[in-house]
Amino acid sequence: MAKQKNKSHKKKRIAKHILQARKQRSANSKDQTEGEQVHDVVVGNISSQLQKYIRLGQQYLSGWDHQRKNSTSIWKFHKNTQTWLLRNMYDADRVPKASFQILMEYMEGLKGDTTREWVNKDAIRRVLRYKEWEKMHGDGKKQENEVVEQEGKDDVNEKTSEEKEKTIDTDENNQKNASLSASEDDEKRFQCLSDHDKRKEYKRARKVIEAMKKQQQQQQTSSEG
Repeated sequence: MAKQKNKSHKKKRIAKHILQARKQRSANSKDQTEGEQVHDVVVGNISSQLQKYIRLGQQYLSGWDHQRKNSTSIWKFHKNTQTWLLRNMYDADRVPKASFQILMEYMEGLKGDTTREWVNKDAIRRVLRYKEWEKMHGDGKKQENEVVEQEGKDDVNEKTSEEKEKTIDTDENNQKNASLSASEDDEKRFQCLSDHDKRKEYKRARKVIEAMKKQQQQQQTSSEG
């Protein structure tokens, strides 16, 4: 009886190559599952993060608009949201038409010399880029080209030598470096746009230039007063 009991509890031996094969299959299956999970999380975060910024941008602008019309309304300046709006205002999917119209009024009170200078230069760059693209594609609206190019030159020439010699701190240098990298990516994005979307970006850039001119006029009037 003892011998039979020992035999019944004796484990069957499994060859090493079979054990290794099972182990490898298990590891591969685990890696694949984890990879799929990470991919889903990353994609999900990017999508949800973008939606979050779009929503915050709209709320920020509508809150500002409501506050200026109703003094009892509470609105707080948020630098990160403002920066996101300024960097994405040419994309109608991220900053819809209604929000963009409010943003143009908001920009008339834009603070910070460095920010205003960057916004103005970026808008001029986009206008001139579109006109150059338009020339290459034979649309050739010469009179409008000359007006736009002259506006760009006038805006650049309006800067005084004192402003050019202005010392820029470390944060401002970092912002310029980031803007340079973003501009390279923006060039690739522009080339992928449809003709219609290129035109829409151009129109928005013209409105930005107009808003910055109003801001400059208001600043001069207040300083004279």
